[in-house]
Amino acid sequence: MKKKLKVSFADMWGFGTRRFNNESSYFYKSLSLRFDIEIVSNYSDIHIFSCFGSETVKIKSNLFIFFCGESPQNANTSVAKIIQSEAENRVASIGCTKISEFHYWLPLWALYIDWFGDGIRRSTTDDPAYLINPKLLVSRKIVSNKKRRFCNFIYTNPDSSRLYLLEKLRSYKHVDCLGKLLNNSGFQLRGTEFDKLAEQSLYKFSVSFENSFAYDYNTEKLIHAYSMGSIPIYFGNINTEEINTDALIYWNGNDSIDSILKEVIEIDNSNSKFLAKAKQPLFINNKYPARVSPVSFVSWIETII
Repeated sequence: MKKKLKVSFADMWGFGTRRFNNESSYFYKSLSLRFDIEIVSNYSDIHIFSCFGSETVKIKSNLFIFFCGESPQNANTSVAKIIQSEAENRVASIGCTKISEFHYWLPLWALYIDWFGDGIRRSTTDDPAYLINPKLLVSRKIVSNKKRRFCNFIYTNPDSSRLYLLEKLRSYKHVDCLGKLLNNSGFQLRGTEFDKLAEQSLYKFSVSFENSFAYDYNTEKLIHAYSMGSIPIYFGNINTEEINTDALIYWNGNDSIDSILKEVIEIDNSNSKFLAKAKQPLFINNKYPARVSPVSFVSWIETII
C-alpha cells in the first residue's frame, strides 16, 4: 500500500489560456509512482512552488520545494528567500536555480516529455502539454530534407544573439518568422505547443536559442525541434556528458557565428549531410540522462521527506 502524501501547489506559471496543470504535471505523476497523493490548498506534507506569484507565503507545509526552469540570472527568487528565512531547513529546490543544499538538478525540458503515455488525452492549453513521446528523442524516423522548408524562427523576446543569428541566416536565404517577433509569415502561432511542433516538423532547421547561458539551463527549445526531425540551431550551456552536440548546430557563444552559417549552408545543400546530422542521437549512448526519469526524481524526494 502506498503511503499517503498531501501535496500543495502555488505560484506556478500561466500565460493567457496556457496554464500549469497540477494533476497532469511531472511532479504529481512522479510522486504518484510511490505515494497516494491528495492535492490540498494548505497544511501539506510537500508544497511545490515557483516564481510566478506570492501565494506561497500564506502556505503551511512540512517541506517547501522551489522549482524554477529559468536560469539564476533571470529567476525571481524573492518569495523563495522569504520562505527560506522562515522555514529554515524545510526548503529544497529543483531545476537550474539552486537555493538549497537539498537540490535536484532537473532541466526544464524533462517536464515536456510524455513519460506516462497520456499526453494525447490532455488539453493542448496545458503548459507543458506533454506532446513528446519519449521514443521521439531516441528512435526518430528521419525523412529526406528535399520537401522541407529552410528555417523557422519562433520568438517573442528580442534577444540580441538571436537577432544577430537571424541577420546572418537571412543574408543567405529567407527565414520564416512565425512568432510575434519580426513576424513575416502572414499568420502568428497561437502559442500552443501543438502548433509549434507541427510547424517545426516542416523545416530543415529551427533556431533554438535559450534566453541565457547558464549551468544546466536547457529548456524545451533543446528537444522540440529535434523531436520533429528539424535540426536545432542551438545556443545554451550543454552538459556534454549527457547531450551529443553533434546532433545540433551548436553555438557556445564564443566561436564565430559565421561558422554556424557555414555549417547551415553545407547541410542545406546536401541531403546526405542533412540525414547524417539528423540521425545523430541527442543523448550520449542514445540514452536519457538517468536524473530526468520520474523514478529517479521520486527516489530523491523519498530521501528528503
